[in-house]
Amino acid sequence: MKKSYLPFGLNSAIGYLLSVVLLFLLTLSCATTHPPEKRERIPSGNERISFIWSEDFPDSVSITLPLSYPLTGDIRLFDSDIEQRIKFSCFEQKNPNILILQDCSASGREALPKSNRIIEVIASELSFRKIGLIRFAKEIAVVSPLTSRREEFLAKLPKGEYPSPDGTEIKRAVGYAIGLLEKERSGERIILLFSDGNQRTDENFTPELSRANETGVRLFVIGVGPTQTAILFPLATSSDGFFVETRSLVPEIAARIIKNGIRQFAYIRYTPTNQDRGLHTVVVEQRDSTERIVRKYIGSYIPPEAEQVAETVPPAALKPFSFQPSRFVVPFAERDNYEILDIAIPVLDSIVALIDSSPETVLVECELDGFTCDLGSDEHNLWLSEMRANSVKQYIEEHTSVGIVSVVHFWGKKFPLVKNSDEGNRSRNRRVEVKLSALR
Repeated sequence: MKKSYLPFGLNSAIGYLLSVVLLFLLTLSCATTHPPEKRERIPSGNERISFIWSEDFPDSVSITLPLSYPLTGDIRLFDSDIEQRIKFSCFEQKNPNILILQDCSASGREALPKSNRIIEVIASELSFRKIGLIRFAKEIAVVSPLTSRREEFLAKLPKGEYPSPDGTEIKRAVGYAIGLLEKERSGERIILLFSDGNQRTDENFTPELSRANETGVRLFVIGVGPTQTAILFPLATSSDGFFVETRSLVPEIAARIIKNGIRQFAYIRYTPTNQDRGLHTVVVEQRDSTERIVRKYIGSYIPPEAEQVAETVPPAALKPFSFQPSRFVVPFAERDNYEILDIAIPVLDSIVALIDSSPETVLVECELDGFTCDLGSDEHNLWLSEMRANSVKQYIEEHTSVGIVSVVHFWGKKFPLVKNSDEGNRSRNRRVEVKLSALR
């Protein structure tokens, strides 16, 4: 049996009592988890999800990014290996008028429970002036007119009417929503469209988009289920809105991204250096290489037939994107945790997007290094760092559409980013670093 030693060499009753109190306080301080109010400060690139659709390509490309906090400092943009330093604008919206359009057509019926949950979370947590809900397929059903009463809206959400699933009339629903928002004389006007975009691709939305721009209505588009991007991308970016794909996200994470993006987002416009008319890969990053987002796009001026050809061009024929620099940091802010956190999902999705952008002739190596803070034994931290690295490896391999070579290292409490002087620094050291390189 191990001996127990009291601090300061005190054997009296008072000394024993003091030692118990000290041991209790020490245990309490080690068990304290990362304060929730500080987690947003972790540099992870979280929730910077955007898709790019250019009407004026190759002269100009616009990107709208939903943010978890305002962008600051320099923005670097890499377009086909060429770096540009560009200007950007950040927008903050307080108490907007939000009209939600929910696609209830047959192709998206399976996604309705998920979109209902996302809507519920947004309506419960977001500050707004008024909020309303319209469900549509071929016909339109007003579940809740615009109201300032949160509880009233939430009560109608599970009881509201669902229209017949026959047909999909996104154009009609958007025009109807713009008409309702035009009547609101104060506050920002936002349409939040939940849809899979499954309808005729030759539908002309120009009148609706022109009307939205004239009246200051922004259209934020949420892809649910298998998404037809040819319809949804232009709807979002042509009205200075953003597009969020929720298929791989749980409802709570999707709601958080959308909610933060409604409150604040960045608008970036740049001239591509690569004038090819095919597939483009763009990286936007802020200072730290962990603050980056990777996306692909094709110029929207290409006719639908030509666009399909562009999408099916063998990737080897397209100019490959260099994986240099290619270091990402996946945060594990909580002590003794090796499960993927909410704040890590967008970082991982950026890694997946970059891997998927590689041509077929390139075999990507994904090197993963797991780390911990200094709390706990060496043996425990080695095991924990290995579990963290394997969790990231599993997520990447499950979500990429191409084969990769994964190499896992685990270092325990070695090589901290910062000194383990307080809980804030320890949370930064709990991480997995991901490095991408091309083997051929």
